[in-house]
Amino acid sequence: MTLNAPILKNMSWLKLFVLVFLLLAFIQLKAGASQSTNSVHKFVSCIDGEEDYYALLPGKNNTLIVYLHSLNGDYNEPFKLNGDNSLASALLKEFPGASFLSFNYGSSPSWGNAAARIDISKLLGSIIKELNVKRILLVGVSMGASTALNYTATAPDYIKNRIVGIVAVSPCANLEDLYKQTAAPEIKSSLENVFGVGKDVMPIGYEQNSFDTCVIFLPPKVKVGVVSATEDKAVPIDLQKDVVRDLSNRDIIIKSYEVEGKFDSLPVKSILEASRFVMQ
Repeated sequence: MTLNAPILKNMSWLKLFVLVFLLLAFIQLKAGASQSTNSVHKFVSCIDGEEDYYALLPGKNNTLIVYLHSLNGDYNEPFKLNGDNSLASALLKEFPGASFLSFNYGSSPSWGNAAARIDISKLLGSIIKELNVKRILLVGVSMGASTALNYTATAPDYIKNRIVGIVAVSPCANLEDLYKQTAAPEIKSSLENVFGVGKDVMPIGYEQNSFDTCVIFLPPKVKVGVVSATEDKAVPIDLQKDVVRDLSNRDIIIKSYEVEGKFDSLPVKSILEASRFVMQ
C-alpha cells in the first residue's frame, strides 16, 4: 500500500500542529518557573548598601502574601516549579486577587537581624502604600520562618497591625540552641557570620534575635500555622516544638502540621492548608 500526496501533506500538518502545541506547552511551563522575572525590582539594602532584588506580582485586592526564603534560597525560591506548580502560583490560586511579594533580605544569610528587619520594613512600607494593603500573610521557610516570627513581633505598628497570619515552615525558637544542636554545618557557619560566637557565653545577638525573646511582642490577634517534617537534622524537631510552646504560652491561635519524612522540596500542600487556617 502506498500513501498519496494529500495524505502525506495532512500528516505533515499534523506533525507541525503537534510540535507547535508542545512548544507552547513548554513555554507556558517555563513561564510558571520564572514568572517573577517580569516583576523583579531592585532596592538598596541597609545591610551593606548594595543593590538587592525583590519580585512583586500585584493583585486586585488589599491582601498581600509575603514570602521569606530559606538559608540557601533567594527571592526566586517560591517561583520554582514544584511538580506541576510553584508555591507562588498555588498560593495565588488559593487566594485569588492577592498580591505576592518575595524578596532577599541580605546578600548573605542574615537570620532576620536588625539590619534585615529595616530592609523588610522599608520595602513593606512602600508596597503597603502602593497597593493599599490591609491584610498581610507571612510565609517563611527555615531561616525565613524564624525571621517571619521575629519580624511580626518587632515590626512597626502600622505594619504589625496588618499582619493577620504567619505560616512558619521548620521554625526555631532559640538561635543559640540551634547553633549548638544543628547537624547542618552551613547553618552553624551562617549564624557565626551574623552573630559571632564565644567560647563560654554566646553573644547577645543570639538572644536579641531569637523568637523566645521576642514572642512577648507578638500581636495577640495573629494566627500561626507551624509546618514541620518528622525528620529534620538542620532544625531539630524539639526546637520547632519550642516555637509551638512559646505561642501557646501567649494564647496565640496556632495549628501544627506534620509531614512524614523530611522536606526534599517546599511542602506546598501543607503550606496551603496552614495558609487557609491563618487567613480564616
